[in-house]
Order: sequence, then C-alpha cells, then structure tokens
Amino acid sequence: MTDTPTTTPKLFCFVLMPFADEFNDVYKLGIQGACDDAGTYCERVDEQIFTGSVMERIYNQIAKADVIIADMTGQNANVFYEVGYAHALGKTTVLLTKDAADIPFDMLHFPHIVYGDQISELQDQLTTRMQYFVAYPPNAYEAPTVDIELYLGETCLKPFETVCEHTTTHGPSLDITVYNQSSETLERGAFQIGILTANRFDKVYTSDRDSPNANSIRIPTGGFVHMLPTVDTLFPQGYAEYGVTLSMCRKSEVGRNDVITLRVFTRAGTRDFPVRLYCARIGNE
Repeated sequence: MTDTPTTTPKLFCFVLMPFADEFNDVYKLGIQGACDDAGTYCERVDEQIFTGSVMERIYNQIAKADVIIADMTGQNANVFYEVGYAHALGKTTVLLTKDAADIPFDMLHFPHIVYGDQISELQDQLTTRMQYFVAYPPNAYEAPTVDIELYLGETCLKPFETVCEHTTTHGPSLDITVYNQSSETLERGAFQIGILTANRFDKVYTSDRDSPNANSIRIPTGGFVHMLPTVDTLFPQGYAEYGVTLSMCRKSEVGRNDVITLRVFTRAGTRDFPVRLYCARIGNE
C-alpha cells in the first residue's frame, strides 16, 4: 500500500545567522539537515534571487515565514535586530547559539538550543522542534487585526506628519498614548511601539521610573529603532501611556526639521506615523 500523496505545502523556515565560513556546516548540516528530516523547507536570504534592497527582502521573508530560525552566536547586531523584528511581528522563533555566554540578559527568558561544537546535537534538537511545528502549524489560526490608535499629546496621529516643537537644550519629549478602540482585549505581545530615528538620537528614556528605557537597536541601513516597553494588557476602550525623551548624542548636528517615525508592530503587520520635530532654537540663535 502506497502513501497517499499530499498537496499541503511544506512549512517555510527563514534562517537568520551571520554570513561567515565558520557557520557553513552549522547551516548546511545542522539547520538544513534538521529541516529536511522534519519535512520542512528552509532558506537564507543569500540563497534567494530578488530585486530591491537586502533589508526589504529580509523584512518580507520574516513576515512570510512560518518559523524563524536564528543563530545568535557571537551576538551579531544584524541578527539581533532581525530577531527583534520577528518577535515584534509575533513570529514563531527558534533561537540557537554555540555558546550560552552569548545570550544577553534580556534574552535569557527565551529558550535556546545551545549546541557547542556538536552539530549533530543541533540537528537532533532542531529536528524535534520542527517535527512539532509540522504536527501543530504555528499559523493554523489567523492572526487577529490589532485595532489601535496613537495620540501625541492631544493629537490623534494619522499617516501624515505631525509637528512636535523642541529646543536643542532639551531632547525632544513626547507624550504618546495608545488607545484600544476595539472590543477585544489585547494581551501582552499583541503589539509593540517602536520609534525610528536618525543616528543622532541614540537613546530613548521613559519618564516612568518603574518602566525600563527603550531598547535601542542600531539599524544596519542607518539610524536606530527604539522599542518601547511592552504593555501587559490593554482592555477594550483602554489606554496606555508612554512619556519618552529622545537623547541627542550630537546636538550640534540637530536640524530645524528632524523627522522620526512612530511604528506600530503587530502580528498583522506594521503601521507608520511620521512626526516632524521642529527645532525652535539652535545654539545661540
């Protein structure tokens, strides 16, 4: 008796890892071997043919993938940023590392496959994980749409520019309010707010002493994304507030019209709200 053929597509696993010769066997034998054994399909961006920028392709493939597999060995900044983007989208992510010492404090609560020099151990453990996802597909249920509004002060933000005045003696301060206008409760991780800035704004501080400052990540294409603390639960018609200050590392370079972007990350995608920061005074003017 022959097996009944199936037309169900294989789960697509997108792999994030440093592009260096020392990782060739990790990828070819450990990761690809595990995906093949489990009946899934994996690719890295350097194996794909595409037009446009590499970062646009990576964003696209992270959003498209059923599972993200990320090797965090060496604390590679690009991989960390891409994993943060995947987490913001709510993607199912499997983290790997050769050395447990490479796991930063903020990532300790995420499980990692620590494989040392044993690629066969990586293949065995990853195969088990992939077999589970084949049996219980992570995208079996449609991700809900997150219906929220953003306010800057008393102004409801729209997908066009809002002006916020500031001076060079004090970094731009923003009072951001998130409003859940839906009838659904938004659980922790349903959304996250990020602030995209130029290089001169290298840190973002929160005004609430009990709340951690933003996690500032340098973007490989230039600038920073500052991920604000995650809201635990936002009930229907509920509000959450952020008081933040952008720290300017090079005040002399601040122009009269800097533009930042407030980005809402959700499982359903992202929404951007540009904000123009009008500098009322530069130096002794």
